[in-house]
Amino acid sequence: MSTRAYSCTITSRAHLVIGIVIAALAAAVVVALGAPLVALGTAIVCVATAVFVSTVRLVVGNGRVVLGQGPLAWPSRTIPAADVISVTAVDLSWAQVFGIGVPLHFRTTRLTVRPGPTLCLTLASGEEVRVSTRDPAQAIAVLAATTDDPAPSPRR
Repeated sequence: MSTRAYSCTITSRAHLVIGIVIAALAAAVVVALGAPLVALGTAIVCVATAVFVSTVRLVVGNGRVVLGQGPLAWPSRTIPAADVISVTAVDLSWAQVFGIGVPLHFRTTRLTVRPGPTLCLTLASGEEVRVSTRDPAQAIAVLAATTDDPAPSPRR
C-alpha cells in the first residue's frame, strides 16, 4: 500500500525568540519616547508577525501541493502536481534558510523557517519553491505517486 498524502507543520523556535526580543526592544524604545500605549501595540504587532513567519505548513497529495504560512496556514497556495517539473530534497544551513549561498532564480518562493530538510520544487513557470519539512523524501514519494496516477474519470 502506498502513501497517498503527506502533511507537515514546522514552527521555528528561533524565529519566535527573535520576534519576542525585537518586540521587547521596540517597546522599550517607544516607552522611552513617552508613548506606553503605542509600545504595547508595537509589541503585539512584532510578536504576531513572529508567530506568522515562524510557522509553515505543507500538504502533498490529491494531485496537488498546498503551502501555507502562519499558525492557521492562511492564506494558502495550491500548486497542481502537473505544474511541478522537478523535485529534490536538500539540507539547508542557517545561511541558506535566508537565501544566502543558494542558487539565484528569477522567481523564488522561500518558506524555509529552519535549517535542515527542505523540499525544493521547480515549477513549469520557472519558479523555485523551497519549503521546510521533516521528511522531504516522503513528500517526494507521494508527489511521484500522485503524478503517476491516472486522472479519475468523471461519473455520469
